[in-house]
Amino acid sequence: MHRQIWTGPKCATFAGVATFLLVSLAACDSGSARKEVPASNILVSVTAAATESACPEDPIKVRFEPVKIAEVPVGSLLESREFIEDVALDGKPKQAADGSWVCSASKRTRPVSPGTWKVTVGFDSGNLDCDREIAEGSPHTVEVVEGQGCK
Repeated sequence: MHRQIWTGPKCATFAGVATFLLVSLAACDSGSARKEVPASNILVSVTAAATESACPEDPIKVRFEPVKIAEVPVGSLLESREFIEDVALDGKPKQAADGSWVCSASKRTRPVSPGTWKVTVGFDSGNLDCDREIAEGSPHTVEVVEGQGCK
């Protein structure tokens, strides 16, 4: 009998908490919840001229500049301003099809706002620009080869 006295209030308490949680969840307005745009990253692949014995020591600077992008909701983690990434060309040079020596590297950006982005890669021989349309929620690749341009 003593056991039933303690079990009853405990069960009632647990049932009350469960009911409260269920009602609280049902009362949530999904329309007011912050809606996140699916992330879109840019994978930039850089191929730079090298010597037979070494890749360039300094990393290649890649600038991402918004041209015309979607508005970013307050508190979103999507990038909507210009930013610069360093792409380090580590490893050994490889011989290209034309006989020249090159080094390559890739880097994935942080999530960016959908829209048009200008990608500028700063090679020793000069800058190369590419405009890319970035769709929401899908990965994008930009290949930039020194002396040849964007692919």
